[in-house]
Amino acid sequence: MNCFGRKPIRSLPAKSQTTSSAPNRLRRGIYSQRQAGVQMIRTKVPGGLLTAQQMRQLATIADDYAGGKGHLTTRQNMQFHFVPLGQVADLLHLLADVRLTTREACYNTVRNVNRVPVGRDSSARAFRCTAVSRRLAFAFLHKELTDNLPRKFKVAFSAARKIV
Repeated sequence: MNCFGRKPIRSLPAKSQTTSSAPNRLRRGIYSQRQAGVQMIRTKVPGGLLTAQQMRQLATIADDYAGGKGHLTTRQNMQFHFVPLGQVADLLHLLADVRLTTREACYNTVRNVNRVPVGRDSSARAFRCTAVSRRLAFAFLHKELTDNLPRKFKVAFSAARKIV
């Protein structure tokens, strides 16, 4: 987190941000945007599950850093656009305060492990996909093996007997 708050990185021209530091930023869920000086931040939400405290924090981040908007992705992540580069470190600290991360939400990594949000897990299901998806997501996070894959890798679970 601290590397995004240092003055040398904060003052990089937009073109050099997209080339020399791209792998480092992308592994940490930070994309430069076409507009100079702003970033898109992708927050990892394992299994698409958030606590009320985490939801409130994401809303605060949207209001304070992204013009009041957050984008819920099809992979059950949350993205914030137009975040000034100088504010990225503060945003990352706010996420960490509620045990959320941007780590490996982009680049050639194991992206979010998500699950089909249909019904509740129950003993009648083949397995408890909520528990399995979260355990797998955390098993992959911050691992050298999955930090730099040949291509992005996505996992999804469903406990439904029939997928429509």
